[in-house]
Amino acid sequence: MFDPGQDNLDKFFDRPIKVTEAPSAFCDCHAHVFGPVERYPAASDEPAEGLEDFTTGAYREVQAQLGTNRVVLVQPDHYGNDHDCLLDAMKILTKSLDGHSADLVRGVAAVHASVSDVELEGLLAAGIIGTRFRMRGGGEGDGWEAVDRLAWRVHDFGWDVDLEMDGSDLHEVEQTIREWPGRVVLNHIGLFSRTRNLSQQGFTALTRLIDRDKVWVKLSAPYEMSRDRRIDDPAVADFARALVDWAPERMVWGSNWPHVSMLENPPEDLMLLDRLVDWVPEESRRTRILRDNPAKLYRFAAEDQVVKS
Repeated sequence: MFDPGQDNLDKFFDRPIKVTEAPSAFCDCHAHVFGPVERYPAASDEPAEGLEDFTTGAYREVQAQLGTNRVVLVQPDHYGNDHDCLLDAMKILTKSLDGHSADLVRGVAAVHASVSDVELEGLLAAGIIGTRFRMRGGGEGDGWEAVDRLAWRVHDFGWDVDLEMDGSDLHEVEQTIREWPGRVVLNHIGLFSRTRNLSQQGFTALTRLIDRDKVWVKLSAPYEMSRDRRIDDPAVADFARALVDWAPERMVWGSNWPHVSMLENPPEDLMLLDRLVDWVPEESRRTRILRDNPAKLYRFAAEDQVVKS
């Protein structure tokens, strides 16, 4: 039986938590897997050095450390639109650590605007529930017209949009996002990189989008938003706390393992989970963010249906 370690769990919650609760309860909503390199080559000439250790097996160890069992795997840029590594990892992680089939994994793909309906249907059948849009510069680029069409297409398959952009630009594309038919999950606390105050237009636009039941936010990778690449940046903490206070029912948590942008000095995953305790001192809210919200957003089975023989 899966044992995440009672000491780890007790550290992050006000009351002792039964070890058996963790596998069916807590979800890492943003993680990547890689390799082995000889089986899953990069989509470009991008060097693979440093990524060979971040296999599905290595991620299993992270799950045991964190006390999570559910996961949302996100297609890394390293593989472009080739989803072989992602889909194979999902098959492995669908098995619980005691060998039973379980409802434990969802995937977010990266698809080109010209993707065929046949490919989308195949990805859906494999457990993909969303596509990833990585945008830069708010409304300045030429990519928004293409992703706008794609957001409508993938909605026909029941997919959501995983959006990564500088939140400081959200007000420039707020109307576009509002008009998309499905839900939008904003990565990394909104990545407010250019403007660093809560009174800015981008943050106000985000709260409006949340209030319209359009946007969810991943409380993940604080170092991506920090100008000093810190996980305990007070400015980032202010944004995280403000979002949790505004709409705790729209927040989820993710590790962003294996921290590709920080390979030379990666943060400890338990310390990242510790940031959640700092941002969300109330146990009931943390449980909601780690368990209840992901179950709703990613349509996981009820707890009593998680593990099946």
